[in-house]
Amino acid sequence: MAEIEQSEVTLVADIGGTNARLGLATAPDQPVRRIHKAAVREYPTFERVLAAYLDALDAPPPERLCIGLAGPVRDNRGALTNGAWQLVGEDLAAHFGFRSVWIINDYVAQAWALPYLKDSELLRLGPVSTEAQAQAPRLVCGPGTGLGVGTLAFAGKQPLVIEGEGGHIAFAPQNPLEIEILSLMRRHYERVSMERILSGAGLVALHSTLAEILQEPADQLTPEEIVAQGLSGRDRLCKETLMTFAGILGSFSGDLALALGAFGGVYLTGGVSKALQSWLPDSPFRDRFEAKGRMRGLLTRIPTWLIIADTPALTGAAAYLYHQEAV
Repeated sequence: MAEIEQSEVTLVADIGGTNARLGLATAPDQPVRRIHKAAVREYPTFERVLAAYLDALDAPPPERLCIGLAGPVRDNRGALTNGAWQLVGEDLAAHFGFRSVWIINDYVAQAWALPYLKDSELLRLGPVSTEAQAQAPRLVCGPGTGLGVGTLAFAGKQPLVIEGEGGHIAFAPQNPLEIEILSLMRRHYERVSMERILSGAGLVALHSTLAEILQEPADQLTPEEIVAQGLSGRDRLCKETLMTFAGILGSFSGDLALALGAFGGVYLTGGVSKALQSWLPDSPFRDRFEAKGRMRGLLTRIPTWLIIADTPALTGAAAYLYHQEAV
């Protein structure tokens, strides 16, 4: 294989509230190479992580950097919603000598990745009879450290991504149990957003809230422990937590699909979603996704998938830059 020109290589990064991932990309339809993961809490700034990565390269550094950041991004600068890091594109370019630096929301990156995902990187959730409408909007959302949302739409055949902070819309309970959950959680939060429930920290909050409602003793568990004990069936409260979590996730995804006209499909992603991979197809997710009263017929025709690719946001960062340069 011919050696790739360094000017064709892009350094891509995906920065979440828990982990930062970096890699080298040449095109969105090619695998990202030299992937490195770093725990956000172990570094005071992203610059420390980036410097260590560049020092470890056995080649000149790429001229371009594209970052997907888990937080609002404006004017090529942003800050982690669930972390202390703050990034400014101009500062990164000046400090490290990049010709160009692009900072985008991490779910903008996830949305840009959708056209490049292989069938083997998707797990169908719901009936196989549903088919995506070509050129219709596609929604990507899901819980990790936070709750992200992105939408891939089309102007004719030209793709574009709509950025937003849909994870911070208000929690809308759908049954008496969820109404009680909202009432109890409002003791701790002035406003209960969807992210307060559909996230790693939200899973913990939901577990303790259900323990109070069901009057069951509960240990202080991590999200990983709640998932493990719930999936194994060893702990009834953990299992109930996962059932409730999946139902609320289904309602949330269906609401967004209606609002955005996502007839191109809905894609779940995020660390918590992937941790539930073995169980989500049989969970309440799809039933609650479709439970929209008079609009049920519309939702039954929208396919839903779980993204099981390892680093879709890195692929999406490469795709974003590719499309920016193609315009």
